[in-house]
Amino acid sequence: SANLSYLSMIEYINKSGADIVSVNEITPDWEYFLDSGLKESYPYAAKLVRMDPFGLAFFSKLPIADIDTISVYGGGHPHLQIGISFGLGKELNVINSYFLPPLTRTAYGNYRVELTQLGQRIANTTGPVIALGDYNLSDWSNEMREYKELSRMVSSRRDVSPGSNTGAKSLLNFPNDHILFNQLLECIEFKTLNDTTGQHLGIRGIYQLKKN
Repeated sequence: SANLSYLSMIEYINKSGADIVSVNEITPDWEYFLDSGLKESYPYAAKLVRMDPFGLAFFSKLPIADIDTISVYGGGHPHLQIGISFGLGKELNVINSYFLPPLTRTAYGNYRVELTQLGQRIANTTGPVIALGDYNLSDWSNEMREYKELSRMVSSRRDVSPGSNTGAKSLLNFPNDHILFNQLLECIEFKTLNDTTGQHLGIRGIYQLKKN
């Protein structure tokens, strides 16, 4: 959210056509402007507003049936989960996360524990699941590979180069924002979003239920 002004962000989201929008680093100021600018196009919202970088939010055109705040690793930085009902008793679970890159050995160890616990929770969630956000992990890092295997998720991004980076240093590689999905879904489109100057704004994916 820091990459755009308030009005530019609102205009960009309203023109995106997305059914569900996730926003990271949402502060009280951002909450006020996003609420007022998106309420007509996105009447449903779930927010975890904070003064630090860990504020999270969803804005949705579809009714939000459930909202849950996930705390792992002894109440570390929270993750935001919503459930979107789409008929026949089925629900799409979407989880928004934000991680800062760990800069010390202790912080790196805590990061690994938190990522493991989040992955276990996702693996135990029934129904279709999308997990997204700023992980500050490269898609080819050992940490992300282990996380995807544990959570039983796959990456929407296909244009990444494989590598063998490991340890805290690999957490600084880019791209570091991701949309993951489980085996009940398939990704039919994925795009990296940049403004006219090439500044990275976010990522976008289109998903559908996998046919039996």
